[in-house]
Amino acid sequence: MSEKIEPGTTVFPVQRVRRIIKTDREVELVTGESVFLISKATELFVKFMATQSLEHCRKDKRKTIQYKDICKIFVYFLLSLAHPKSECNICDKDANNSLHK
Repeated sequence: MSEKIEPGTTVFPVQRVRRIIKTDREVELVTGESVFLISKATELFVKFMATQSLEHCRKDKRKTIQYKDICKIFVYFLLSLAHPKSECNICDKDANNSLHK
């Protein structure tokens, strides 16, 4: 997984991402920059989910990521969006407790 990606490229095929974006009937025009940014954001999100899920899996002393690991990380991710750390310390405690159940 240590493959180097040249600047300005993503791991997802640009035309496929463009086709997926265009499935939204409200989208009329898609620029190359927007396709690149959506593709890069998706790449970073998938990488985040995978690394966090693996970390959670390792804390449970397992070698295989399970569906429940991904679900817990996704819930924590959504909670962090809804309540940034500076606003809500209680949410951080609740999210951490739910991750370790």
